[in-house]
Amino acid sequence: RLVGVCHRVEAGCGAPAQRAAGLEPAVQSVPRGHAGLAFALPGVCAALAAGRIEAALVGGIDTCYDADAVEELLAAGRLYDGKNLEGFIPGEGGAFLLLSRADLGRPLRWSAAARLDAVAYADEPAAADADAPVTGEALTRAVRAICDPLEAAGRKVDWWLSDLTHERDRVREWQLVMPRAMVGVSEGEPVLELLSPFLGDLGAAALPTALVLAAEGFTRGDPPTARNCLACAASAGPGRAAVLLSSAVAPAART
Repeated sequence: RLVGVCHRVEAGCGAPAQRAAGLEPAVQSVPRGHAGLAFALPGVCAALAAGRIEAALVGGIDTCYDADAVEELLAAGRLYDGKNLEGFIPGEGGAFLLLSRADLGRPLRWSAAARLDAVAYADEPAAADADAPVTGEALTRAVRAICDPLEAAGRKVDWWLSDLTHERDRVREWQLVMPRAMVGVSEGEPVLELLSPFLGDLGAAALPTALVLAAEGFTRGDPPTARNCLACAASAGPGRAAVLLSSAVAPAART
């Protein structure tokens, strides 16, 4: 829904001229819905690591409150309206994170709340065919791409955040993915939380919001046992993604 806006912002920042000069564009848009941020992060991290940029503001904005969006969702039978219990509650939001290398942040006295440990994404084949059965294949691949190394290192996921809604296919996908995702990395009492019951479906803002909440949680010590957080997202299209953050806040500094 915001593709046109993103393109206008990018054009207004002079990105085409910068590309022609071989420079990194000031603004780049990745319109991939809920999972969009994960598709953007590898390029951002590569630019940071190579020193082409010193910092990046990454995130997403979206709305389901627009009249045209509501009409489209109602026509598709996707909106929760008191009768359609398998629809989702619409939301609206925006969230952004500032990313930089630690060696650049320290001289500027930036206090890091979290470290970006891993990003993984995949495309769900079944998303292209409305009649195809839900398999959870892509989201499983994305999550296990992060969890397999954790399991091999004897580490656990302390906190899971998801953009899961009440839509039937989304619930079915989650039911298929989570037993595969959590095996070997979720012993004890991991925290599992969903965004949509509290904030509605945030669309492209869902994954950025999850990461901001995780970073803020690390700062506050809430959940108190969480030293890392794995956030999962599934777009209305094929995109599926997972991002792992770990706390950069010393336990004594938590408020």
